[in-house]
Parts: sequence; C-alpha cells; structure tokens
Amino acid sequence: MSAEPARTQPPYVLNKGEPAPVIDLNRRRPGAPQGRGRWAAMTTPGGTPDQPDNDGGGEARRALEAWADSIETSYLEICQTLTDPQTAATFLRALDVFERTLQGAHAGGVIDDKQLEELTGLIAGLREVPRLI
Repeated sequence: MSAEPARTQPPYVLNKGEPAPVIDLNRRRPGAPQGRGRWAAMTTPGGTPDQPDNDGGGEARRALEAWADSIETSYLEICQTLTDPQTAATFLRALDVFERTLQGAHAGGVIDDKQLEELTGLIAGLREVPRLI
C-alpha cells in the first residue's frame, strides 16, 4: 500500500458559500469591452454594454489604473491578490511603514521638503491601488 502525497495547498472547493478566486479572461483580450478598475463592462438585456460613469479622470486615471494592474500582476505571481481584504490591508500597512520611513529620513536631513512631498504623493497614489483592482 502506498502513501498519499502530501498537499501543499488546500484544494479549491466549488460552491462553498464564499467568493472564489476568479480571473477575468476578457480583461486582456483584444476587442473585449473594457471596464474601469474592478468594475468590468456588463451587458444589458438588450445586448449593449453598460457605459461607465464619465468621471473625467483622463490620462492620469488611466496611468494609475495601469499601475494598479501591474501591481496586482506582481501579487498574482505569488498567488496573492489585492482583492483579498487581508492582502489589501497588508499592502496598505506596508505603505504606512514606508511613509513613516520617509518622514524619518526627512527629519534626519536625508531628504528635503520637496522630495518628501513628491514621495508621499506617490504613496497616496499607491493607496488607491486596492480600490482599482
């Protein structure tokens, strides 16, 4: 009689009553309707895609969404996702720690006021990432 191999991860169970990990295959498909952030374009009963609200975000918004997608991709490579509340909380806590590190560098004269302002501005943008996935 042979021993059963050890499992390194629990098996996925369908219909277990909680959200399952899902990858939107249409998201990167050429010609597929594109949504904004976490919200994909849905089709109405008439067959036309719903239009997202026009918030006037423009190029800066698209750049932030692309940045968010690249960060999410890096998390997916380690079998994590920023759509998971615990992972998102850990991501945000890491940003808190990094921001405090920058404030310490500023207090110690390592970076000046302008550099602190620019770097904390980048961190503020990063804080939006979990909401954009």
